[in-house]
Amino acid sequence: MENTDLNKTICSICGKPLEVLEPGLANDIRISNQDRNELYPYLLDIEKFRYDKHLRCRVRLAKYSDVGIKLRWLLTDKFIVTNNNQNAYSYIEKVKTMDYEELRNSGVYLYGQPGTGKTHLLTDLCCGLIDKGYNYRKIIWANTSSLLTNFRSSFGKKYGYDEQTEQEIVLGKLRTTILFLDDIGTESATDWAKEILYDVINYRYEERLPTFISSNLSPQELANRLGDKFASRVIEMCKPIRVEGNDWRLKNADNRKEKTDGAKIEIPIFSYDMASWENESRYKEFN
Repeated sequence: MENTDLNKTICSICGKPLEVLEPGLANDIRISNQDRNELYPYLLDIEKFRYDKHLRCRVRLAKYSDVGIKLRWLLTDKFIVTNNNQNAYSYIEKVKTMDYEELRNSGVYLYGQPGTGKTHLLTDLCCGLIDKGYNYRKIIWANTSSLLTNFRSSFGKKYGYDEQTEQEIVLGKLRTTILFLDDIGTESATDWAKEILYDVINYRYEERLPTFISSNLSPQELANRLGDKFASRVIEMCKPIRVEGNDWRLKNADNRKEKTDGAKIEIPIFSYDMASWENESRYKEFN
Protein backbone atom coordinates (compact mmCIF):
# COMPACT_ATOMS: atom_id res chain seq x y z
CA MET A 1 0.00 0.00 0.00
CA GLU A 2 1.76 3.13 -1.17
CA ASN A 3 1.33 6.77 -0.25
CA THR A 4 3.22 9.69 -1.75
CA ASP A 5 2.21 12.12 0.99
CA LEU A 6 3.66 10.85 4.26
CA ASN A 7 1.71 13.46 6.21
CA LYS A 8 -1.55 11.73 5.29
CA THR A 9 -3.10 8.88 7.24
CA ILE A 10 -4.16 6.02 4.95
CA CYS A 11 -7.37 3.99 5.25
CA SER A 12 -6.56 0.32 5.86
CA ILE A 13 -9.50 -0.75 3.69
CA CYS A 14 -9.39 1.37 0.53
CA GLY A 15 -5.83 2.77 0.69
CA LYS A 16 -7.00 6.37 0.24
CA PRO A 17 -6.32 9.31 2.59
CA LEU A 18 -8.35 8.99 5.78
CA GLU A 19 -9.93 12.29 6.75
CA VAL A 20 -10.71 13.27 10.32
CA LEU A 21 -14.36 13.03 11.33
CA GLU A 22 -16.27 16.10 12.38
CA PRO A 23 -15.83 17.07 16.07
CA GLY A 24 -17.79 14.83 18.42
CA LEU A 25 -18.71 12.19 15.89
CA ALA A 26 -15.71 9.97 16.56
CA ASN A 27 -16.60 9.91 20.27
CA ASP A 28 -20.17 8.98 19.43
CA ILE A 29 -18.96 5.95 17.49
CA ARG A 30 -16.61 4.85 20.25
CA ILE A 31 -19.38 5.10 22.83
CA SER A 32 -21.70 3.09 20.62
CA ASN A 33 -19.02 0.45 20.19
CA GLN A 34 -18.75 0.13 23.98
CA ASP A 35 -22.47 0.00 24.66
CA ARG A 36 -24.01 -0.93 21.36
CA ASN A 37 -27.22 -2.51 22.65
CA GLU A 38 -28.61 0.58 24.37
CA LEU A 39 -26.95 3.66 22.96
CA TYR A 40 -26.47 3.26 19.24
CA PRO A 41 -29.99 4.22 18.08
CA TYR A 42 -29.52 7.61 19.72
CA LEU A 43 -25.87 8.26 18.88
CA LEU A 44 -25.55 7.07 15.32
CA ASP A 45 -27.35 8.90 12.56
CA ILE A 46 -26.81 7.91 8.93
CA GLU A 47 -27.30 11.56 7.92
CA LYS A 48 -24.08 12.48 9.71
CA PHE A 49 -22.19 10.20 7.34
CA ARG A 50 -23.89 11.33 4.12
CA TYR A 51 -20.69 12.89 2.77
CA ASP A 52 -18.21 10.55 4.46
CA LYS A 53 -15.91 9.18 1.75
CA HIS A 54 -15.11 6.19 3.96
CA LEU A 55 -18.63 5.21 4.99
CA ARG A 56 -18.48 2.00 2.97
CA CYS A 57 -15.10 1.21 4.55
CA ARG A 58 -16.60 1.65 8.02
CA VAL A 59 -19.55 -0.59 7.13
CA ARG A 60 -17.24 -3.27 5.77
CA LEU A 61 -15.10 -3.16 8.92
CA ALA A 62 -18.19 -3.50 11.09
CA LYS A 63 -19.16 -6.68 9.26
CA TYR A 64 -15.64 -8.15 9.39
CA SER A 65 -15.42 -7.48 13.12
CA ASP A 66 -18.91 -8.80 13.79
CA VAL A 67 -18.03 -12.25 12.43
CA GLY A 68 -15.02 -12.38 14.78
CA ILE A 69 -12.02 -11.20 12.73
CA LYS A 70 -9.59 -9.36 15.01
CA LEU A 71 -8.39 -5.86 14.15
CA ARG A 72 -4.81 -7.13 13.85
CA TRP A 73 -5.73 -8.88 10.61
CA LEU A 74 -7.50 -5.84 9.24
CA LEU A 75 -4.32 -3.77 9.39
CA THR A 76 -2.04 -6.14 7.48
CA ASP A 77 -0.56 -5.19 4.12
CA LYS A 78 -1.73 -6.80 0.90
CA PHE A 79 -0.85 -10.51 0.68
CA ILE A 80 2.46 -11.01 -1.10
CA VAL A 81 2.30 -13.81 -3.68
CA THR A 82 5.43 -15.93 -4.14
CA ASN A 83 6.27 -19.25 -5.77
CA ASN A 84 5.79 -20.88 -2.37
CA ASN A 85 2.23 -19.72 -1.82
CA GLN A 86 0.93 -19.22 -5.37
CA ASN A 87 -1.16 -22.40 -5.31
CA ALA A 88 -2.90 -21.47 -2.06
CA TYR A 89 -3.46 -17.87 -3.14
CA SER A 90 -4.97 -18.88 -6.50
CA TYR A 91 -7.37 -21.32 -4.89
CA ILE A 92 -8.50 -18.78 -2.29
CA GLU A 93 -9.17 -16.23 -5.04
CA LYS A 94 -11.21 -18.85 -6.90
CA VAL A 95 -13.31 -19.66 -3.83
CA LYS A 96 -14.15 -15.96 -3.40
CA THR A 97 -16.11 -16.07 -6.67
CA MET A 98 -18.18 -19.19 -5.89
CA ASP A 99 -21.90 -19.40 -5.27
CA TYR A 100 -23.15 -21.25 -2.23
CA GLU A 101 -23.59 -24.65 -3.85
CA GLU A 102 -19.99 -24.51 -5.03
CA LEU A 103 -18.85 -23.48 -1.55
CA ARG A 104 -20.40 -26.62 -0.09
CA ASN A 105 -17.78 -28.69 -1.91
CA SER A 106 -14.87 -26.27 -1.72
CA GLY A 107 -13.72 -26.10 1.88
CA VAL A 108 -10.04 -25.40 2.48
CA TYR A 109 -7.45 -26.83 4.88
CA LEU A 110 -4.39 -24.55 4.77
CA TYR A 111 -1.37 -26.01 6.52
CA GLY A 112 2.31 -25.24 6.88
CA GLN A 113 4.92 -23.77 9.19
CA PRO A 114 4.03 -20.79 11.44
CA GLY A 115 4.20 -17.36 9.83
CA THR A 116 3.74 -18.43 6.19
CA GLY A 117 0.50 -16.46 5.74
CA LYS A 118 -2.21 -19.05 6.41
CA THR A 119 -4.29 -16.81 8.67
CA HIS A 120 -3.79 -13.88 6.30
CA LEU A 121 -5.18 -15.94 3.41
CA LEU A 122 -8.09 -17.21 5.48
CA THR A 123 -8.91 -13.65 6.55
CA ASP A 124 -8.83 -12.47 2.93
CA LEU A 125 -11.26 -15.25 2.01
CA CYS A 126 -13.66 -14.42 4.83
CA CYS A 127 -13.67 -10.72 3.97
CA GLY A 128 -14.04 -11.56 0.27
CA LEU A 129 -17.17 -13.66 0.88
CA ILE A 130 -18.70 -10.88 2.97
CA ASP A 131 -17.92 -8.34 0.25
CA LYS A 132 -19.49 -10.66 -2.32
CA GLY A 133 -22.76 -10.42 -0.44
CA TYR A 134 -22.90 -13.47 1.82
CA ASN A 135 -24.82 -12.70 5.00
CA TYR A 136 -22.24 -11.82 7.65
CA ARG A 137 -24.69 -12.91 10.35
CA LYS A 138 -24.29 -16.50 9.16
CA ILE A 139 -20.48 -16.47 9.12
CA ILE A 140 -18.28 -17.15 12.16
CA TRP A 141 -14.51 -16.66 12.48
CA ALA A 142 -12.84 -18.30 15.50
CA ASN A 143 -9.33 -18.99 16.76
CA THR A 144 -9.57 -22.61 17.89
CA SER A 145 -7.41 -22.36 21.01
CA SER A 146 -9.11 -19.17 22.27
CA LEU A 147 -12.51 -20.63 21.50
CA LEU A 148 -11.91 -23.74 23.58
CA THR A 149 -10.37 -21.74 26.45
CA ASN A 150 -13.42 -19.48 26.64
CA PHE A 151 -15.66 -22.47 26.17
CA ARG A 152 -14.20 -24.37 29.11
CA SER A 153 -14.25 -21.37 31.47
CA SER A 154 -18.02 -21.15 31.01
CA PHE A 155 -18.93 -24.55 32.47
CA GLY A 156 -22.11 -24.44 34.51
CA LYS A 157 -23.20 -20.95 33.48
CA LYS A 158 -26.78 -20.48 32.39
CA TYR A 159 -28.03 -17.76 30.07
CA GLY A 160 -31.51 -16.56 29.13
CA TYR A 161 -34.97 -17.89 29.80
CA ASP A 162 -34.32 -21.14 27.98
CA GLU A 163 -31.55 -21.96 30.47
CA GLN A 164 -29.02 -22.73 27.76
CA THR A 165 -25.48 -23.23 28.95
CA GLU A 166 -22.70 -21.19 27.36
CA GLN A 167 -21.42 -24.42 25.80
CA GLU A 168 -24.72 -24.98 24.05
CA ILE A 169 -24.75 -21.40 22.80
CA VAL A 170 -21.20 -21.67 21.44
CA LEU A 171 -21.85 -25.02 19.76
CA GLY A 172 -24.95 -23.52 18.20
CA LYS A 173 -22.89 -20.67 16.78
CA LEU A 174 -20.30 -23.09 15.39
CA ARG A 175 -23.09 -24.77 13.46
CA THR A 176 -23.42 -21.54 11.51
CA THR A 177 -23.62 -21.66 7.72
CA ILE A 178 -19.99 -20.72 6.98
CA LEU A 179 -17.27 -21.37 9.57
CA PHE A 180 -13.61 -20.31 9.67
CA LEU A 181 -11.43 -22.15 12.23
CA ASP A 182 -7.97 -20.67 12.59
CA ASP A 183 -4.98 -22.54 14.04
CA ILE A 184 -6.48 -25.98 14.69
CA GLY A 185 -3.88 -28.08 16.47
CA THR A 186 -2.53 -25.38 18.80
CA GLU A 187 -5.10 -26.24 21.49
CA SER A 188 -4.41 -28.79 24.22
CA ALA A 189 -5.26 -32.20 22.80
CA THR A 190 -7.35 -33.34 25.78
CA ASP A 191 -10.17 -35.84 25.41
CA TRP A 192 -12.59 -32.98 26.13
CA ALA A 193 -11.14 -30.77 23.38
CA LYS A 194 -11.18 -33.64 20.90
CA GLU A 195 -14.82 -34.37 21.72
CA ILE A 196 -15.89 -30.74 21.22
CA LEU A 197 -14.01 -30.35 17.94
CA TYR A 198 -15.26 -33.67 16.62
CA ASP A 199 -18.85 -32.69 17.43
CA VAL A 200 -18.45 -29.47 15.45
CA ILE A 201 -16.72 -31.04 12.45
CA ASN A 202 -19.01 -34.06 12.30
CA TYR A 203 -22.12 -31.87 12.30
CA ARG A 204 -20.72 -29.74 9.51
CA TYR A 205 -19.65 -32.83 7.59
CA GLU A 206 -23.12 -34.36 7.76
CA GLU A 207 -24.87 -31.09 6.85
CA ARG A 208 -22.37 -30.21 4.08
CA LEU A 209 -21.65 -26.78 5.56
CA PRO A 210 -18.71 -24.80 4.11
CA THR A 211 -15.73 -24.94 6.47
CA PHE A 212 -12.33 -23.26 6.12
CA ILE A 213 -9.43 -24.19 8.39
CA SER A 214 -5.80 -23.26 8.98
CA SER A 215 -3.25 -25.32 10.91
CA ASN A 216 0.46 -25.86 11.44
CA LEU A 217 -0.21 -29.61 11.12
CA SER A 218 -0.13 -31.69 7.96
CA PRO A 219 -3.14 -33.96 7.40
CA GLN A 220 -1.24 -36.92 8.86
CA GLU A 221 -0.11 -34.88 11.88
CA LEU A 222 -3.70 -33.74 12.36
CA ALA A 223 -4.81 -37.38 12.42
CA ASN A 224 -2.10 -38.24 14.95
CA ARG A 225 -3.16 -35.37 17.20
CA LEU A 226 -6.97 -35.33 16.95
CA GLY A 227 -7.77 -38.80 15.62
CA ASP A 228 -8.36 -40.47 12.28
CA LYS A 229 -12.15 -39.95 12.34
CA PHE A 230 -11.70 -36.23 12.82
CA ALA A 231 -8.96 -35.82 10.22
CA SER A 232 -10.72 -37.92 7.57
CA ARG A 233 -13.83 -35.73 7.80
CA VAL A 234 -11.77 -32.54 7.61
CA ILE A 235 -9.86 -33.72 4.54
CA GLU A 236 -13.02 -34.90 2.79
CA MET A 237 -14.70 -31.53 3.46
CA CYS A 238 -11.67 -29.34 2.84
CA LYS A 239 -9.07 -29.32 0.08
CA PRO A 240 -5.65 -29.63 1.81
CA ILE A 241 -3.17 -27.02 0.53
CA ARG A 242 0.32 -26.60 1.90
CA VAL A 243 1.47 -22.99 2.30
CA GLU A 244 5.26 -22.84 2.16
CA GLY A 245 7.80 -20.10 2.62
CA ASN A 246 9.70 -18.24 5.32
CA ASP A 247 8.21 -16.81 8.50
CA TRP A 248 6.72 -13.45 7.42
CA ARG A 249 6.39 -12.34 11.04
CA LEU A 250 10.15 -12.42 11.53
CA LYS A 251 10.72 -10.69 8.21
CA ASN A 252 8.16 -7.98 8.99
CA ALA A 253 9.75 -7.41 12.38
CA ASP A 254 13.08 -6.71 10.66
CA ASN A 255 11.38 -4.39 8.16
CA ARG A 256 9.74 -2.43 10.95
CA LYS A 257 13.12 -1.82 12.53
CA GLU A 258 14.48 -0.42 9.28
CA LYS A 259 11.38 1.52 8.16
CA THR A 260 10.96 4.75 10.13
CA ASP A 261 9.33 7.06 7.57
CA GLY A 262 6.49 4.87 6.25
CA ALA A 263 2.94 6.09 5.74
CA LYS A 264 0.62 5.76 8.72
CA ILE A 265 -2.14 3.22 8.06
CA GLU A 266 -5.18 3.25 10.32
CA ILE A 267 -8.50 1.46 10.63
CA PRO A 268 -11.41 3.90 10.17
CA ILE A 269 -13.40 4.41 13.35
CA PHE A 270 -16.56 2.32 13.22
CA SER A 271 -19.39 0.87 15.28
CA TYR A 272 -20.53 -2.74 15.02
CA ASP A 273 -24.01 -1.40 14.39
CA MET A 274 -22.89 0.02 11.06
CA ALA A 275 -22.94 -3.55 9.74
CA SER A 276 -26.73 -3.35 9.41
CA TRP A 277 -26.77 -0.02 7.55
CA GLU A 278 -26.59 -1.53 4.09
CA ASN A 279 -29.69 -2.87 2.37
CA GLU A 280 -29.98 -6.45 3.61
CA SER A 281 -31.83 -7.53 0.46
CA ARG A 282 -28.44 -7.74 -1.25
CA TYR A 283 -27.31 -10.52 1.08
CA LYS A 284 -27.01 -13.96 -0.45
CA GLU A 285 -29.35 -16.30 1.37
CA PHE A 286 -28.26 -19.79 2.40
CA ASN A 287 -30.20 -23.03 2.32
